[in-house]
Amino acid sequence: MGDGLKSVFKQPLYQLRVLEKGASRVHVKIQTSDPNPSSKWFHLDLVNTSKHYIGESLHVCGDDKIIKFKLKPGQEYKLTGYAIDSNAYLGALRFRAELSILELRELLKRANIFTKNRGGKIIPCRYLYRNKTVQYFKDIFQKDGIMKIYKKDYNGDQGSPINGKLDGLFFASNPDLQTGLPPLRSFFGPRRVNIPASDLFVTGTNLYFADFYCHRKAHYVTLVLTLAGSTADQFCRGRLLTIDPYDNLFFMKPREEHSRRVYTSGNIWVEIFYTENINLWPYLFRGLIVSVPSTGTSRPEGIPKNPKCHICNL
Repeated sequence: MGDGLKSVFKQPLYQLRVLEKGASRVHVKIQTSDPNPSSKWFHLDLVNTSKHYIGESLHVCGDDKIIKFKLKPGQEYKLTGYAIDSNAYLGALRFRAELSILELRELLKRANIFTKNRGGKIIPCRYLYRNKTVQYFKDIFQKDGIMKIYKKDYNGDQGSPINGKLDGLFFASNPDLQTGLPPLRSFFGPRRVNIPASDLFVTGTNLYFADFYCHRKAHYVTLVLTLAGSTADQFCRGRLLTIDPYDNLFFMKPREEHSRRVYTSGNIWVEIFYTENINLWPYLFRGLIVSVPSTGTSRPEGIPKNPKCHICNL
């Protein structure tokens, strides 16, 4: 073997490695086989590929234990680097700035505290209801009557792991406290489907915590309801927090085997993101698709959470 080839094999190896990543930060280090890494300097480039390649550059020493970058929640990034003296490439890391499991645990803790401080009241939930435009339902029934899932928008925390990634359908669970039925008015369109909560919250479903946020004063919890073992369920299992369907403050049911009762919070708005298509014909025939007074429609892109709230921002 020639001397030149031997020298190549003797060159120490360098590689970028993520130590910790969340919605607003990433911590990395340079992993190396070099016995004397403090003698090396490296150039790192972090590029926000979601925002016309706006980036940040750092010069770091090879023995730096933790290298920190700030991120913007929900944005896509690419991190590259090279050794300044030899141009040895460190490789590339691509990732999305989204809430880590630790951050989700903190959000869930805050949501629980918020709810308990307001009484932690659990009330019966007869229906999960979804408000949309007249045209939305007209289009469904002109096709096959199937309400189809689609990508989650960017409403709420911009770092939520399900934003733009998971397909589903949003429902509200909170009834009017006086009547026990869905509220008279809608903020998202004059047509509503009321689906008995026990039709969707069945044995063989899993419940996950995805978000806690507000826009102004009212606070919301977003829960994901999946069929166990489905593609959506597998996606959630590695990215969200599992919620006990029989013991939580937001959306739960009794442990009795044949019970069809479902309960929801009386102190916080609860959104259920259901990850399966739904046949609407049975609900149309049962008179559960109705007209309601409406004061607005939903925004396709969603509304980001209030960044100034000290209750639901980490």
